[in-house]
Amino acid sequence: MQTINLTGLRRSVLVLAMLAAPALAATPSRDPSAYVLLARQSIRVTRFDMQGDRGGHVGLIGSPGLLWVRNRLNAPGFDVVAPMVQIGGQAICATLYGDDVRGATASCGEPPQAYVRPFEDLAESCGYPTEFPACDPAAPVIVLHGERRLLDPGRYGDLKVQGGGSGDGTLVLAGEGEYRFCNVQVSRGAQIEAEQAATLYVEGTFEISNGVVVGPAPGSGLEEQALRIFVAGPRVRLTRRVSLRAHVFAPRAQLTATSATLVGRFVADSIRARRLTVELSPTVATTTTVTTTTTTSTVPCECGDGRINADCGEICDRDIPCSPGGAFPEQPSVEGSCAGAFGSACSLDCADDCRSIRSIAECTTSTTAPTTTTSTTGGSSTTTTLLPPPAAEICGNCVDDDGDGDVDLADDDCCDGANQFASVVRRAKIRARTSGRTLRMRSILANRGLGFDPRVDEVSLVISGSQGDTHLCATVPPGAMRKVGRGWRLNNKRLKLASLQGIDVVRLKQRKNGQLRFRTAGKRVRFLVAPEPGDLDVTVGFRAPAAGGETNRCARARIRIESTRNRKALRYP
Repeated sequence: MQTINLTGLRRSVLVLAMLAAPALAATPSRDPSAYVLLARQSIRVTRFDMQGDRGGHVGLIGSPGLLWVRNRLNAPGFDVVAPMVQIGGQAICATLYGDDVRGATASCGEPPQAYVRPFEDLAESCGYPTEFPACDPAAPVIVLHGERRLLDPGRYGDLKVQGGGSGDGTLVLAGEGEYRFCNVQVSRGAQIEAEQAATLYVEGTFEISNGVVVGPAPGSGLEEQALRIFVAGPRVRLTRRVSLRAHVFAPRAQLTATSATLVGRFVADSIRARRLTVELSPTVATTTTVTTTTTTSTVPCECGDGRINADCGEICDRDIPCSPGGAFPEQPSVEGSCAGAFGSACSLDCADDCRSIRSIAECTTSTTAPTTTTSTTGGSSTTTTLLPPPAAEICGNCVDDDGDGDVDLADDDCCDGANQFASVVRRAKIRARTSGRTLRMRSILANRGLGFDPRVDEVSLVISGSQGDTHLCATVPPGAMRKVGRGWRLNNKRLKLASLQGIDVVRLKQRKNGQLRFRTAGKRVRFLVAPEPGDLDVTVGFRAPAAGGETNRCARARIRIESTRNRKALRYP
């Protein structure tokens, strides 16, 4: 009888089982700072090149998310992570993680590994703030051709850096801290330099044109992570030959680029690019910089900036709603204000330093309470209430400060009789649409004597009703218009100035005989109050912010608008 060696048989079976057992599945990196490109929906690139050992991983966290490379994917030593991957040309990478992979993968560690989502939330992976800091539309920043301007941290409106044929402008971020803008547009050849660590918050769009350079200032010794740009709007646009050295976090936007060189980290909802060259900041790959709130250690403490800065010891601030854990838990519906009383039902106030709460004897809806005196004579008493004097009108803030129903240069306090001109509205039409209200208007502001200089003057348009309602207040900041022949023009489709309230075109032309003509149009104009048939007061004003109110000039007209036959529009005449 033949003897069977059971011990040897057991060993053979064990070896075969080990060989047949699947290897431990690899997983992509969960360090957000190791990804040079990160998106939620899709990444579509015509040609993608990573610069040597300064590259980073490329990832998608959406489902289904598509990574599509048309010609070439060159990312040696780095991973590609996406549920769906389609590569039309040569592909070089360390490991490819994907469930549906098509195209050349010979140099990406075949076979592809199973896709594992590296992060659950795109915003959290880049430290996107839960409450986005607000900008100030009334404080635009315009850097003129050939100008080099130093800017300190603060709240601003639209940022426009001019460049091109008349000279390239340069904006220098001179201070360490937060810069808040409504929209950012940098024209061809212009520059933005950061001399110290800075964080930009852009509420709207971020657009930079051909040949623009954005990043740390030469010789500053700063790396790319020292300049962080958070974008809340729907679009980040980088045109040809752009050099951007920063960390750009726009989890709700589409990022588009053409022949661009990007150094840093770039996070967006979707990314579309042609001929893209990317690098990862050299010190970021080994350091995790994920945060869940806005960094405040570099922000100067400022009472009244609209933020409760706990690092500065603040417990209340301007227009911050109270919460159960806040400064006024017993009255959660009351809103705070460093300027004075909180409302008719409260008995507490925020101190001027925002670090303490003080009691007030009487709460009113105004910061200045009326004075009441009582005098007694014999058996009768007389009570006299002295109302506080009205506030002075502030010219240029689009607010009726003195409560007389007139705003800015439509108020006689901002434009007196000597500087008033009688204008003639030749044509006006307002039409309601689903996307907003369209506005078209042509007028003759003055036949002679009304001078202006858009390089130093702010141009405003105020449309108000007979009942004191302000329907529209739009302003063009100084330096925004460009000279064309004998006139000045502004195309807001390119500038996207928030202060124009959706107006697309503004034109001013001075004829040889001194007559000044005005023309404006917009397809999505944001009216404060919808106009109705009846009388309208139209004021076009010119104000030099640096010269004081004595130089204010205005042209006023009253028109009566009527409904068209189909009742879809209002027109004059």
